[in-house]
Amino acid sequence: MFAPQAQATAPRSRVVGRIAAAVASAVMVIALLVVAASARAAIPQFAPITASVLAVPEPVSATDGRRHVVYELLVRNTTEVSVEVQSLAVRAKGRTLLTFAGADLTEVMSTAQSRTSTLASGEGATVWLDLVVGRGGRVPLALVHRFKVRAILPSGESRTLTFDGARTAVSTRPALALASPLHGGPYLNFNGCCGLSEHRTALTAVDGTPHLFERFAADFIRIDNLGRAAAGDLTRNESFFTFGEPVYAVADARVVRTRNNLPDIPPLNEPPGSNFTTQTTLGNNVELKLRGGGTSCTRT
Repeated sequence: MFAPQAQATAPRSRVVGRIAAAVASAVMVIALLVVAASARAAIPQFAPITASVLAVPEPVSATDGRRHVVYELLVRNTTEVSVEVQSLAVRAKGRTLLTFAGADLTEVMSTAQSRTSTLASGEGATVWLDLVVGRGGRVPLALVHRFKVRAILPSGESRTLTFDGARTAVSTRPALALASPLHGGPYLNFNGCCGLSEHRTALTAVDGTPHLFERFAADFIRIDNLGRAAAGDLTRNESFFTFGEPVYAVADARVVRTRNNLPDIPPLNEPPGSNFTTQTTLGNNVELKLRGGGTSCTRT
Protein backbone atom coordinates (compact mmCIF):
# COMPACT_ATOMS: atom_id res chain seq x y z
CA MET A 1 0.00 0.00 0.00
CA PHE A 2 2.78 2.37 0.90
CA ALA A 3 5.69 2.09 -1.64
CA PRO A 4 9.25 2.60 -0.26
CA GLN A 5 10.76 5.98 -1.13
CA ALA A 6 14.11 6.30 -2.95
CA GLN A 7 15.18 8.75 -0.27
CA ALA A 8 14.86 7.27 3.16
CA THR A 9 13.62 9.80 5.68
CA ALA A 10 12.48 7.54 8.49
CA PRO A 11 12.13 3.84 9.25
CA ARG A 12 9.02 2.24 7.68
CA SER A 13 7.61 1.23 11.05
CA ARG A 14 7.78 4.84 12.28
CA VAL A 15 5.99 6.18 9.12
CA VAL A 16 3.25 3.56 9.40
CA GLY A 17 2.91 4.39 13.07
CA ARG A 18 2.47 8.07 12.31
CA ILE A 19 -0.13 7.33 9.61
CA ALA A 20 -1.99 5.00 11.96
CA ALA A 21 -1.96 7.67 14.67
CA ALA A 22 -3.27 10.28 12.23
CA VAL A 23 -6.02 7.95 11.05
CA ALA A 24 -6.94 7.15 14.65
CA SER A 25 -7.10 10.87 15.46
CA ALA A 26 -9.35 11.50 12.46
CA VAL A 27 -11.65 8.67 13.49
CA MET A 28 -11.78 10.05 17.03
CA VAL A 29 -12.62 13.57 15.78
CA ILE A 30 -15.38 12.20 13.55
CA ALA A 31 -16.75 10.13 16.43
CA LEU A 32 -16.77 13.18 18.70
CA LEU A 33 -18.59 15.20 16.06
CA VAL A 34 -21.20 12.46 15.71
CA VAL A 35 -21.69 12.35 19.49
CA ALA A 36 -21.96 16.14 19.64
CA ALA A 37 -24.49 16.18 16.80
CA SER A 38 -26.61 13.51 18.47
CA ALA A 39 -26.52 15.47 21.73
CA ARG A 40 -27.83 18.58 19.98
CA ALA A 41 -30.72 16.96 18.12
CA ALA A 42 -32.75 14.01 19.35
CA ILE A 43 -33.65 11.28 16.87
CA PRO A 44 -37.14 11.94 15.46
CA GLN A 45 -39.68 9.39 16.63
CA PHE A 46 -43.29 8.54 15.93
CA ALA A 47 -45.65 10.01 18.53
CA PRO A 48 -49.28 9.15 19.34
CA ILE A 49 -50.32 12.83 19.59
CA THR A 50 -49.92 15.99 17.56
CA ALA A 51 -49.08 19.26 19.31
CA SER A 52 -48.95 22.84 18.02
CA VAL A 53 -49.33 26.38 19.32
CA LEU A 54 -52.57 28.20 18.56
CA ALA A 55 -50.69 31.45 17.89
CA VAL A 56 -47.20 32.83 18.45
CA PRO A 57 -46.98 33.84 22.14
CA GLU A 58 -46.96 37.61 22.76
CA PRO A 59 -45.67 38.67 26.21
CA VAL A 60 -47.64 41.32 28.08
CA SER A 61 -46.84 43.35 31.19
CA ALA A 62 -49.51 42.96 33.85
CA THR A 63 -50.45 44.97 36.93
CA ASP A 64 -48.47 42.54 39.10
CA GLY A 65 -45.27 44.03 37.65
CA ARG A 66 -44.37 40.83 35.84
CA ARG A 67 -44.53 39.78 32.21
CA HIS A 68 -46.87 36.99 31.22
CA VAL A 69 -46.32 34.80 28.16
CA VAL A 70 -49.89 33.59 27.78
CA TYR A 71 -50.60 31.07 25.02
CA GLU A 72 -52.22 27.73 24.19
CA LEU A 73 -51.20 24.33 22.88
CA LEU A 74 -53.57 22.30 20.74
CA VAL A 75 -53.02 18.54 21.17
CA ARG A 76 -54.81 15.62 19.54
CA ASN A 77 -54.65 11.84 19.86
CA THR A 78 -54.10 10.49 16.34
CA THR A 79 -54.12 6.79 17.27
CA GLU A 80 -56.82 4.17 17.81
CA VAL A 81 -55.93 3.73 21.48
CA SER A 82 -56.17 5.85 24.61
CA VAL A 83 -53.23 8.18 25.32
CA GLU A 84 -52.31 9.75 28.65
CA VAL A 85 -50.16 12.88 28.77
CA GLN A 86 -48.16 12.24 31.93
CA SER A 87 -46.10 15.43 31.99
CA LEU A 88 -45.38 18.57 30.05
CA ALA A 89 -42.34 20.82 30.42
CA VAL A 90 -41.89 24.25 28.84
CA ARG A 91 -38.23 24.66 27.91
CA ALA A 92 -35.89 27.25 26.42
CA LYS A 93 -32.19 26.90 25.59
CA GLY A 94 -32.00 23.52 27.30
CA ARG A 95 -33.56 24.76 30.56
CA THR A 96 -36.93 23.80 32.00
CA LEU A 97 -38.98 26.89 32.82
CA LEU A 98 -42.31 25.34 33.75
CA THR A 99 -43.46 21.79 34.48
CA PHE A 100 -46.87 20.17 34.80
CA ALA A 101 -47.66 16.61 35.86
CA GLY A 102 -50.53 14.74 37.47
CA ALA A 103 -53.24 16.97 38.95
CA ASP A 104 -51.33 20.14 37.98
CA LEU A 105 -51.49 19.11 34.32
CA THR A 106 -55.18 18.26 34.53
CA GLU A 107 -55.86 21.77 35.85
CA VAL A 108 -54.51 23.40 32.67
CA MET A 109 -55.57 20.83 30.06
CA SER A 110 -59.14 20.44 28.90
CA THR A 111 -61.25 18.85 26.21
CA ALA A 112 -64.65 20.14 25.12
CA GLN A 113 -66.22 18.15 27.98
CA SER A 114 -63.86 18.31 30.94
CA ARG A 115 -60.41 18.92 32.34
CA THR A 116 -58.32 15.83 31.76
CA SER A 117 -54.89 14.65 30.69
CA THR A 118 -56.16 11.44 29.03
CA LEU A 119 -57.33 11.53 25.42
CA ALA A 120 -59.52 8.94 23.75
CA SER A 121 -58.88 7.95 20.14
CA GLY A 122 -59.24 11.03 17.93
CA GLU A 123 -59.90 13.33 20.88
CA GLY A 124 -58.33 16.78 21.10
CA ALA A 125 -57.58 19.10 24.00
CA THR A 126 -56.20 22.54 24.75
CA VAL A 127 -53.39 23.23 27.21
CA TRP A 128 -53.71 26.73 28.70
CA LEU A 129 -50.25 28.07 29.56
CA ASP A 130 -49.03 31.15 31.42
CA LEU A 131 -45.25 31.46 31.61
CA VAL A 132 -44.53 34.20 34.15
CA VAL A 133 -41.28 36.16 33.90
CA GLY A 134 -40.32 38.01 37.07
CA ARG A 135 -39.02 41.55 37.37
CA GLY A 136 -35.69 41.88 35.60
CA GLY A 137 -36.05 38.47 33.92
CA ARG A 138 -35.70 37.95 30.20
CA VAL A 139 -38.50 36.61 28.05
CA PRO A 140 -37.17 33.65 25.99
CA LEU A 141 -37.06 34.12 22.23
CA ALA A 142 -38.20 30.57 21.51
CA LEU A 143 -39.91 27.73 23.37
CA VAL A 144 -40.12 23.97 23.00
CA HIS A 145 -42.39 21.57 24.87
CA ARG A 146 -41.26 18.23 26.25
CA PHE A 147 -44.09 15.69 26.43
CA LYS A 148 -44.09 12.42 28.29
CA VAL A 149 -47.00 10.29 27.07
CA ARG A 150 -48.25 6.77 27.69
CA ALA A 151 -50.26 4.86 25.11
CA ILE A 152 -52.48 2.08 26.41
CA LEU A 153 -52.73 -0.70 23.82
CA PRO A 154 -55.83 -2.90 23.37
CA SER A 155 -53.89 -5.78 24.93
CA GLY A 156 -53.51 -3.77 28.13
CA GLU A 157 -49.80 -3.23 27.51
CA SER A 158 -48.61 0.36 27.85
CA ARG A 159 -45.78 2.15 26.10
CA THR A 160 -44.22 5.39 27.30
CA LEU A 161 -42.15 7.82 25.29
CA THR A 162 -40.77 11.34 25.66
CA PHE A 163 -40.38 13.81 22.83
CA ASP A 164 -39.91 17.53 22.17
CA GLY A 165 -42.53 19.25 20.05
CA ALA A 166 -44.69 22.32 19.48
CA ARG A 167 -41.66 24.53 18.88
CA THR A 168 -42.48 28.20 18.62
CA ALA A 169 -40.87 31.59 18.46
CA VAL A 170 -41.94 34.22 20.99
CA SER A 171 -42.98 37.61 19.65
CA THR A 172 -40.59 40.47 20.39
CA ARG A 173 -43.12 43.15 19.43
CA PRO A 174 -43.64 45.55 22.37
CA ALA A 175 -47.08 45.25 23.93
CA LEU A 176 -49.38 48.26 23.70
CA ALA A 177 -49.93 50.21 26.92
CA LEU A 178 -53.66 50.37 27.69
CA ALA A 179 -55.53 52.46 30.22
CA SER A 180 -58.79 51.60 31.92
CA PRO A 181 -61.98 52.17 29.89
CA LEU A 182 -63.63 53.44 33.09
CA HIS A 183 -62.68 56.32 35.40
CA GLY A 184 -63.44 56.90 39.04
CA GLY A 185 -64.45 53.79 40.87
CA PRO A 186 -63.49 51.76 42.72
CA TYR A 187 -63.94 49.01 40.13
CA LEU A 188 -63.53 45.29 40.57
CA ASN A 189 -61.67 43.49 37.77
CA PHE A 190 -62.80 39.89 37.52
CA ASN A 191 -62.37 37.29 34.79
CA GLY A 192 -59.17 39.07 33.75
CA CYS A 193 -55.65 37.94 32.88
CA CYS A 194 -54.26 35.42 33.35
CA GLY A 195 -56.11 32.70 35.24
CA LEU A 196 -58.48 30.24 33.63
CA SER A 197 -61.82 31.96 33.21
CA GLU A 198 -64.70 32.05 30.76
CA HIS A 199 -62.74 34.65 28.78
CA ARG A 200 -59.43 32.83 28.82
CA THR A 201 -60.93 29.56 27.59
CA ALA A 202 -63.37 31.01 25.03
CA LEU A 203 -61.83 29.19 22.07
CA THR A 204 -64.13 29.56 19.07
CA ALA A 205 -63.99 28.25 15.50
CA VAL A 206 -64.85 30.79 12.78
CA ASP A 207 -65.00 29.34 9.28
CA GLY A 208 -63.06 26.34 10.57
CA THR A 209 -60.18 28.36 12.04
CA PRO A 210 -59.74 28.47 15.84
CA HIS A 211 -59.71 31.93 17.41
CA LEU A 212 -59.33 33.16 20.96
CA PHE A 213 -60.68 36.70 20.87
CA GLU A 214 -60.95 37.06 24.65
CA ARG A 215 -57.55 35.87 25.85
CA PHE A 216 -56.88 39.20 27.59
CA ALA A 217 -60.48 40.31 28.10
CA ALA A 218 -61.51 41.61 31.53
CA ASP A 219 -64.80 42.44 33.21
CA PHE A 220 -65.04 45.65 35.25
CA ILE A 221 -67.82 46.38 37.70
CA ARG A 222 -68.13 49.30 40.08
CA ILE A 223 -68.39 48.50 43.78
CA ASP A 224 -69.18 50.57 46.86
CA ASN A 225 -67.25 50.77 50.12
CA LEU A 226 -68.99 47.59 51.27
CA GLY A 227 -67.85 45.65 48.20
CA ARG A 228 -71.34 45.55 46.72
CA ALA A 229 -71.85 45.80 42.95
CA ALA A 230 -75.54 46.75 43.14
CA ALA A 231 -78.31 47.81 45.43
CA GLY A 232 -82.02 47.12 45.22
CA ASP A 233 -83.63 44.83 42.63
CA LEU A 234 -80.80 42.69 41.22
CA THR A 235 -82.91 41.68 38.22
CA ARG A 236 -82.67 45.26 36.86
CA ASN A 237 -79.60 46.62 35.10
CA GLU A 238 -80.22 50.04 36.62
CA SER A 239 -79.56 48.60 40.09
CA PHE A 240 -75.88 48.06 39.27
CA PHE A 241 -73.50 50.91 40.02
CA THR A 242 -71.70 50.53 36.66
CA PHE A 243 -74.89 51.14 34.68
CA GLY A 244 -74.79 54.47 32.81
CA GLU A 245 -71.08 55.09 33.49
CA PRO A 246 -69.21 56.82 30.60
CA VAL A 247 -66.72 54.70 28.66
CA TYR A 248 -63.30 56.04 27.64
CA ALA A 249 -60.77 55.08 24.98
CA VAL A 250 -58.01 52.84 26.35
CA ALA A 251 -55.38 54.61 24.20
CA ASP A 252 -55.05 57.08 21.32
CA ALA A 253 -57.22 55.52 18.67
CA ARG A 254 -59.79 55.94 15.92
CA VAL A 255 -63.34 54.68 16.33
CA VAL A 256 -63.97 52.21 13.51
CA ARG A 257 -67.26 50.60 14.56
CA THR A 258 -70.02 50.98 17.10
CA ARG A 259 -73.19 49.12 17.93
CA ASN A 260 -75.95 50.21 20.29
CA ASN A 261 -79.16 48.61 19.02
CA LEU A 262 -79.24 45.31 20.91
CA PRO A 263 -81.51 44.91 23.95
CA ASP A 264 -79.82 44.84 27.34
CA ILE A 265 -79.44 41.36 28.82
CA PRO A 266 -81.08 40.98 32.25
CA PRO A 267 -78.51 40.65 35.06
CA LEU A 268 -77.53 37.20 36.32
CA ASN A 269 -79.23 35.60 33.29
CA GLU A 270 -76.47 34.95 30.76
CA PRO A 271 -78.01 33.35 27.64
CA PRO A 272 -76.36 30.27 26.09
CA GLY A 273 -73.68 30.76 23.47
CA SER A 274 -75.92 29.23 20.82
CA ASN A 275 -78.08 32.39 20.99
CA PHE A 276 -75.32 34.53 19.50
CA THR A 277 -73.95 35.01 16.00
CA THR A 278 -70.61 36.46 14.87
CA GLN A 279 -72.48 39.77 14.53
CA THR A 280 -74.11 39.85 17.97
CA THR A 281 -71.65 38.03 20.23
CA LEU A 282 -69.97 41.29 21.31
CA GLY A 283 -73.26 42.91 22.24
CA ASN A 284 -73.40 46.72 22.20
CA ASN A 285 -69.81 47.85 21.82
CA VAL A 286 -67.26 50.39 20.65
CA GLU A 287 -64.35 49.15 18.53
CA LEU A 288 -61.15 51.19 18.32
CA LYS A 289 -58.24 51.01 15.91
CA LEU A 290 -55.24 51.63 18.13
CA ARG A 291 -52.25 53.67 17.09
CA GLY A 292 -49.34 51.33 16.51
CA GLY A 293 -51.56 48.43 15.47
CA GLY A 294 -54.19 46.26 17.09
CA THR A 295 -57.80 46.84 18.02
CA SER A 296 -59.68 47.25 21.26
CA CYS A 297 -63.33 46.43 21.76
CA THR A 298 -65.22 47.72 24.79
CA ARG A 299 -68.51 45.93 25.33
CA THR A 300 -71.18 47.93 27.12
